[in-house]
Amino acid sequence: MNFHFTSKVAAHHREALERLLFFNPLQHRYCEDIERAIDRMGIPQIVVNEGSLRIRLGDYEESPSIFALTTRAGQEEIAGVIVFHRESLDCLLVLHVAVGPEYAMNGKWADELLAFRLIDHVRRVARSIKGIGTVRVIYGRKSGKMIDLSIRKPG
Repeated sequence: MNFHFTSKVAAHHREALERLLFFNPLQHRYCEDIERAIDRMGIPQIVVNEGSLRIRLGDYEESPSIFALTTRAGQEEIAGVIVFHRESLDCLLVLHVAVGPEYAMNGKWADELLAFRLIDHVRRVARSIKGIGTVRVIYGRKSGKMIDLSIRKPG
């Protein structure tokens, strides 16, 4: 399956993005992580900006997001999204990761590893930003500890 990763999507995808972020049937698995992210940065909001959808966290004007788009049955659809924030001069913090149920661990297309591909895409973005040495992921640890991924810069 081919995915197109982009920082913005057309406004007509709003309903699909709402389902993915707010009504995802798998979010109960990550309730503690989601609550930790909300406590840290605020509740995600979907906003329309110049005809494109963006995600805003709390009082921040806009939070960088990467959307994974794919085409099925001739229609472009949102397969996943990742929201991150520059936590410090040297760190990007991944706050929210959401993939459609069919791309999750037990889904029809689980072998696409979409959540990991989204995180890897953030790592590639981080490599292009001066000073960033770590991508920190808030999801995935019941202990409340975050996962730190070091960034190796080319050259």
